[in-house]
Amino acid sequence: MIDKGDRMARPEYTGAHGIRRALGALAVAAASLAGFGLGAGHAAADAWVTAPCQWAGQSFRQHDTVYAGGWAFACHTDVFGTPRWDRGARTGHRDSVDSPGADAYAADGYSLGAWQPGTSFFDFCEGDNALMPGADYIYEAVPYNGSVFWRAAGSINQWTFDPGVHHQYRFWESRTCTNGLVD
Repeated sequence: MIDKGDRMARPEYTGAHGIRRALGALAVAAASLAGFGLGAGHAAADAWVTAPCQWAGQSFRQHDTVYAGGWAFACHTDVFGTPRWDRGARTGHRDSVDSPGADAYAADGYSLGAWQPGTSFFDFCEGDNALMPGADYIYEAVPYNGSVFWRAAGSINQWTFDPGVHHQYRFWESRTCTNGLVD
């Protein structure tokens, strides 16, 4: 510390010395983010690479492919190491996983990118009195605020149900809208 009369002050770094010090701190921060220098960075990276994808609470390894709604979904990680399902071609293949439908909280068993048929959980009002059935849509697991939620991804017509299986989530005739809210 430098004595400036009756108080102590931090040394002042100006000019080339201050720039070198700031660049050095920036280099150390960048190296630690990249995983250099500390072994903990490697353990965290390994955990990301091996993180399983989830579908209806069931775990799948990286590069596994599942079939649901007539589509192929492949398990991969994104650039941040987050497990996600990448939707591939429409195959018409029978379902290889359960598809109980989108209800409540996607983080309870689904990785990003998973699709599910809609349910009455997502019934909504359009205007003050028009009740729209959530079962008319497909929902995709998407990131939001550090968690995973369902977002409408398309019409239920894009989902193929296996022969003999019907959409089990029907529109509730008894529900109504009052002032734009579902009763």
